[in-house]
Amino acid sequence: MNTQQYETMMEGLISTAKEKFCCQGIEAMIAVEHVREVVADMEEFWNSDGETSNKDWEGEIDLVILDFKEQFSK
Repeated sequence: MNTQQYETMMEGLISTAKEKFCCQGIEAMIAVEHVREVVADMEEFWNSDGETSNKDWEGEIDLVILDFKEQFSK
């Protein structure tokens, strides 16, 4: 997998998590945790050496989850 394919895949997963929160609210949390697991797995499988991408995708999805939790708690 090349860098463009990898980053497109990861951006798609992040977008999926965001959309689930927008459409399903708090009920999306379990599904988004599963998406987070996929992000972590893909990062380990395709980018364990850091050569495919220098972006912290786990950090990106963690920010999405954190932002949602902060918005939901207001």
